[in-house]
Amino acid sequence: MTDLTFDVAVLSGAAVAANLFCLLYFALAPWYRSVEGRASWSMTFSVALLLDVALVAYWLHWTVPPWLAHVIYFVIFIACWLKLGALVQRQFIEYRRRSRSTP
Repeated sequence: MTDLTFDVAVLSGAAVAANLFCLLYFALAPWYRSVEGRASWSMTFSVALLLDVALVAYWLHWTVPPWLAHVIYFVIFIACWLKLGALVQRQFIEYRRRSRSTP
């Protein structure tokens, strides 16, 4: 097995898992009700999108248009900041709020 074949197999497996997570989490869980849920879904969605486009480009020998690459990079950028915001909100802001209310 060549390195490229191994990489494509691993990325294909990751793409399947990421897409399944997005679909199942979207359909089964109330992800939209919490900051963590929205951040988790958007982060996994952005990774799934990147993997899907990269694998389609590989399999079909397709050159990804620059505008599409920019859109995907921007979605990843937003998702990363949402994830960071969720962490800051829950771990620092709410922790401070709880520590003030306990005597």
